[in-house]
Amino acid sequence: MTEYEKFISEYKKVADEILNKETPLEVVKVIEENLTRIHDLSQKLEPYLRSINELPVNVKSNKRWKIKQELDKITIPILELKEKFYRLFDTKGNKYYRDKEIDAIIDLFCLYDNSILDRINTTILYISKNNDFLLTRNKILNDREKQNSSDTNAFLRILIKYKGDKTKLFNRIKDHFPEQNHDLLLSLLNGGDIGSGKLIYHGEAKELITPFKELYHGNLIQSRYTTIINWIQENFKYYHYDEPKELNIDTIKKYFRKN
Repeated sequence: MTEYEKFISEYKKVADEILNKETPLEVVKVIEENLTRIHDLSQKLEPYLRSINELPVNVKSNKRWKIKQELDKITIPILELKEKFYRLFDTKGNKYYRDKEIDAIIDLFCLYDNSILDRINTTILYISKNNDFLLTRNKILNDREKQNSSDTNAFLRILIKYKGDKTKLFNRIKDHFPEQNHDLLLSLLNGGDIGSGKLIYHGEAKELITPFKELYHGNLIQSRYTTIINWIQENFKYYHYDEPKELNIDTIKKYFRKN
């Protein structure tokens, strides 16, 4: 019998004993008497789980799924029993009360489900040990970051061709920003730098992006498409269900398309 089979066998025996109990206190007593032994058995699973992690990702995923099914058969009935136990109604309000400590002990016994599954990595994990490659990759990424920064700054300097169009754009969107941010917004449209923070647009993402789209497709913005998209993403957020939300690139591209 493998270490995993021993663990499942003993874990199931304790679970079966729990399911035969009639009160929460009886369940807790069973867990208190067996938890140390079950935990020790779980610690011996490391070599087995490590061997699974060395398998091809598709085989590994199938094994993880089978283990999950086995563990669910053990833990789900216990969690359902816990729900059944704690419907203790008072005489006035039809509410039920739980003993948090008993809840926590039962939940602790069922934690082996997730703790074992979490130790099986179903993604491909690769860490290069080639130093020349790592140095070259870092140089490429750093150069690219500098180029993106340069592109953004260039865009900020030449955002809109004509002063009149900047004013129209500002007047069109300014009411969607707090009044104390109007100077920052105007500075941004004139090629200024507002630092690492972002201005929050009070409205839908589409409403913010549309005015820039119309200027770009009208050949009134002197910058590349990708630079404009990145500039909007780096300088604005918008309110979504009363919470500030980041603009992702895909959303900007979606609303930036020419009608």
